[in-house]
Amino acid sequence: MSHFEFGVMAALSRQPGRRLQLKDLAVVANGSLSRLSHVISRLERQGWVRRVRGAKGRATNAELTAEGYRKLMEVGPIHFAEVRRLVFDVLTPEVSLYAVPGSKLVAFTERVAALANANTVLTKFHSLRRNEIEAGKHPSVKESLRAMQ
Repeated sequence: MSHFEFGVMAALSRQPGRRLQLKDLAVVANGSLSRLSHVISRLERQGWVRRVRGAKGRATNAELTAEGYRKLMEVGPIHFAEVRRLVFDVLTPEVSLYAVPGSKLVAFTERVAALANANTVLTKFHSLRRNEIEAGKHPSVKESLRAMQ
């Protein structure tokens, strides 16, 4: 699964009903509608996403399937570990010298590094989300994070 595919599936997982109009999903995923269309086709072949007619009949929505949600929960920790390995583990003390203390770059890298270190938190989060979904609840990610505290 590519980084873009993961981002598309993660974006859908945060939407009510795990669905979003394709034009809006392209904006959220930071990709063109053409690129998104190709990715949705690949994800459909895997059974992870399906296209659904919009409420007004003209628009097309992408919907994350239950199988797609399970796959996202399975690969989430792997994805975050890989991001950490490729982006943060390669930073050297010399590189960090270029970051000015108190700068947005430092704040950003500290925040992302904290998230990347949170494997146990991610595992707990994924377990909580799975339990909520199985119970028929579809809270936002923000609501699930609040429930963990």
